[in-house]
Amino acid sequence: MSHRPPYHFTLAVFGFVLWQALLVTAEPARPLADLATKARMILKQRCFGCHGEDPDNMEGDGPAILDYKMLVESKLIVARQPGKSRLFKKVELGTMPPPGDGARVPPGEIQVLRAWIDSGALPFPGESGHR
Repeated sequence: MSHRPPYHFTLAVFGFVLWQALLVTAEPARPLADLATKARMILKQRCFGCHGEDPDNMEGDGPAILDYKMLVESKLIVARQPGKSRLFKKVELGTMPPPGDGARVPPGEIQVLRAWIDSGALPFPGESGHR
């Protein structure tokens, strides 16, 4: 008489192992998506009022600041290169928002923007984009 485990037990173990493998491979994507969400929230709170809210009365050199494709194509954001990202450099130097036009972006939010760019600047949720 053989002592092989029942078929259902083997199938259950295989399913559990597969489920664990999928969880492990899916884990890293969640924090990156969270960074994109946080970066968008920062840009909306700190920049959108002058750079996108009213398309007919927009300041600056580009269309809406929440347009991911525009940010990348105009090199305002360069994935994995904060030092080459024009928007990030202006925020980090404190020239955006301009003195007198709003509170300076807090260091914690600057770090979120840097982490988002360093990690590849994933598109904002619900958007596709070119990187």
